[in-house]
Amino acid sequence: MHPSPVRLASVLGTKDSYLYYPAYQVYYNRTKQQFIFPSDRGWTTQNDSPGDVGEADLFSSPSVAMNFSDDPQRHHAAMVRAYPRYWGRPQTLTASAQ
Repeated sequence: MHPSPVRLASVLGTKDSYLYYPAYQVYYNRTKQQFIFPSDRGWTTQNDSPGDVGEADLFSSPSVAMNFSDDPQRHHAAMVRAYPRYWGRPQTLTASAQ
């Protein structure tokens, strides 16, 4: 039996690696395969995507790799400013009737 990625990372001391999904304000810890996001209880860490968004929708939305390996909540205010909710989505133009 092979160790899980989470167990292997803890044994080897691998640093956490995060993707940030601005549309949902969700971080995905690629090392531990966990989702981290702000909630009404503070910050939540869980193995499943947040209840209001499916993994397929989340993983198909624009994301950005983070260059920190500590807790996302320490960087969240800066991430929200740098990558607003609609970051990376194609802009749609609206034509006005004249």
